[in-house]
Amino acid sequence: MIENPTVLLVDDEESLVIALRDELQKEGYNVLTASNGEEGLAIVRSHQPSVIVLDIRMPLLDGKQVLQIVKKEFPNIKVIMLTSHGDLISAMECKALGADDFIEKPYEMGDLFASIRYVMKT
Repeated sequence: MIENPTVLLVDDEESLVIALRDELQKEGYNVLTASNGEEGLAIVRSHQPSVIVLDIRMPLLDGKQVLQIVKKEFPNIKVIMLTSHGDLISAMECKALGADDFIEKPYEMGDLFASIRYVMKT
């Protein structure tokens, strides 16, 4: 596993991003944040994080669109999809597009940490 991996959080819920950022930093991760898909994609291209935690429903570019672009341009970057609108169909669509994991909001912080550790090992 990479020492102090960089995690990019892409979500339009500012309070969630702040809370996640703070918790991930406490765990030793380098954290970048974006509030929409276009901003997230620009950060991916400039910083190439180890893991992206990506909300599905966002303005400008949604998470599925960002996932497709990331997996085409940077197939080794791990992507964990987040959604509060989760269902089996969305999970299967994200997996088919290359998502490494899928977590439904609300979730426990420990579940997110476990998912990040899991995708970093695969």
